[in-house]
Amino acid sequence: MRDDMISCLIQLVQETSNLHAYTVQQLYRAMSADISQQPLLQVATWCIGEFGDQLFNVTSEDDEPVQVSASVSRSMLYLSDCFIHIHYQSQ
Repeated sequence: MRDDMISCLIQLVQETSNLHAYTVQQLYRAMSADISQQPLLQVATWCIGEFGDQLFNVTSEDDEPVQVSASVSRSMLYLSDCFIHIHYQSQ
């Protein structure tokens, strides 16, 4: 994925306030399932940083609340930091 697409997606999420809770929850779940995709990590960590307070909101009756363990959170943040660091070194 091109870098400009990542920034466009982040901008789209930022401008769509009624979807912040849903978006941050889905990105967290996707990142929890597969942390090997660097663009996903970039978008997800930005969204969690901005809208993390909405991570635990239930967005619909069918959704289960997101369960976040401290160890998983630390691991994901560490890995995303590594990916971002590697990305900026390669530019």
